[in-house]
Amino acid sequence: GHINSLIDAGSVLDMLCPSGCGELTDSDIQAVVSADRFAQYQQFQFIARLRLEPDCRWCPGASCSHGVVADRADPKFPQLACDACGMAFCFDCSQEWHEGLSCKAAAKKRSKQEKKSMSKAKRRAEKDTKRYLRDISAKRCPRCRALSVRQSGCNHMECRCGHEWCWLCGETIITAVGSSSYPWHYSTGACIGLQMSSKNELPLYRKAARTVVTPAKYGLMAVGAVGIGAAAVVGS
Repeated sequence: GHINSLIDAGSVLDMLCPSGCGELTDSDIQAVVSADRFAQYQQFQFIARLRLEPDCRWCPGASCSHGVVADRADPKFPQLACDACGMAFCFDCSQEWHEGLSCKAAAKKRSKQEKKSMSKAKRRAEKDTKRYLRDISAKRCPRCRALSVRQSGCNHMECRCGHEWCWLCGETIITAVGSSSYPWHYSTGACIGLQMSSKNELPLYRKAARTVVTPAKYGLMAVGAVGIGAAAVVGS
């Protein structure tokens, strides 16, 4: 019924009784759903709370998607360690930890190592993959670098990591809880009026305008509001 619908929608924080008697407790929910459903509810709730944590980063391990909340007072910061798989990674770039190197230098080193170790066949396969991703207009989430494809909806995207961004220009859009405002990002700057545009890139004249007019980098939209574009994650 009502509770199962909320769980399916991911609306698992501050769930309210449909009869108007107030907020539902975990005990209330556990009493009316199955054990498996309650376990799913707890998992969704844990992830939802992590998404609200600004110091949360997601493990970049190939077979891991565990969230880690950073302790900025830790002497090892910005080095993080995944509690699930033990992988050490960087808070700033969300890549494997790079001792003694800046994120930029580590990225260059990884690129050189990958090119050196990649066989001719692998290079060809990589080239084919990149061509395919270009053909289907895949883009990377600015935060976690997961590849996404816009399937439907507007240009206000939401990645599985919780990051909200503009499909056209890649800038961050922050959700303000309790706000019902039309996203400011699409009412000023280079993306004005393009929230529902079917384009995949900003027109050239709009890109040029970004260098002259400083756009509003942050829009406001209520959590769960209709209009967030659907993104299919295809890799990272």
